[in-house]
Amino acid sequence: MAAAINNPFQKITYQSHLISLNLYVDLLLQYQGHLAYLEKQIDALSAEVEEYSIIQSIPGIGNKIAATILSEIGEHAC
Repeated sequence: MAAAINNPFQKITYQSHLISLNLYVDLLLQYQGHLAYLEKQIDALSAEVEEYSIIQSIPGIGNKIAATILSEIGEHAC
């Protein structure tokens, strides 16, 4: 209750702050959308490489780490 009472955002001093905040939220949501698209592309491309499943068979190695390892060592180095 005390934190809610002391909330500095209860009253907006400047309308420009609200506009800026909305712009930043929109930008963040756009970045999240782009990131999700890139992650899907990485997963699709990685799945085409035979070594990807081999690397993933190592305990503790998931999709992202396996794709990172492949990107570092190359698909023909395995």
